[in-house]
Amino acid sequence: MGMRRILLVVSAVATVVLGLEKVGAYQIVPGGDLHLQSQPLAGAARPGLSLRNDAGNLTCWIRLVVRADRGQPTFGVPSWSGDPLTIVPRALGANLHEVKISKQPNPPDGVPFLWRAGLPLDLETLGSPGVPITLEDWVVFPNNQPSDTRAKAQRRWWWTRISWGLLVLSLIGTVLTALKEKEERETVTTLTLVRTIIISIEGQSQEETKKVRVFLTKVLLQDTPIAEALTSVGVPENDKVTRFRFLARATSLFLERIRVVEVELDRYAAHLSP
Repeated sequence: MGMRRILLVVSAVATVVLGLEKVGAYQIVPGGDLHLQSQPLAGAARPGLSLRNDAGNLTCWIRLVVRADRGQPTFGVPSWSGDPLTIVPRALGANLHEVKISKQPNPPDGVPFLWRAGLPLDLETLGSPGVPITLEDWVVFPNNQPSDTRAKAQRRWWWTRISWGLLVLSLIGTVLTALKEKEERETVTTLTLVRTIIISIEGQSQEETKKVRVFLTKVLLQDTPIAEALTSVGVPENDKVTRFRFLARATSLFLERIRVVEVELDRYAAHLSP
């Protein structure tokens, strides 16, 4: 299978996959993107994480898994200006800690708070000195819709890049198809005409006719080098005079047929003249 055909097959598959995902016939990645972003807390007195929600005002509660390289940290959100929050940590082992963030004064699970869009939620480690932490996993539980997780966000991140790649492949397929159609149109108008001219050539004998047609087919339609084509029709390699005469004869017969075709085409064109 040629490279062009491989690219056409791949681009066709890419187009089908993108089409199914676009119309919703097949959901490749989970929806419910809450646009949760996190980064190390910068410029604060204590180490921590800064969480941000870019999905608009969100009513939810959060479960985090963080890693602390040393000690048993305590957590707080001293700079939070929204609903009062309860922070419930739980050690998971191997320096991992679960941190549930929910609204006071109820138990944390399933008690959402209002998290306004753009309002940072800064989780700090309290005490002195503070313990640096890194975010290992997260789950956001919004009201009246499925939860969003770090794993889902990663799948969406990968699918975004894969879909761009599939889009490029689809565009390549479109371009290749257009070029192929153009080449096929050109082939019909040129090679078909040349092939017709060749099979209409008549030599002085049946043997000459056959040799000239085979020679012209090899050179003009199969891109065979002239020297190789001459040898293939039985013209001796060491007889330069005979080879020159045969080449001249084949060329003369071909050009003669072209002139005949030109005259016939002019005659057809004349029918269109007013």
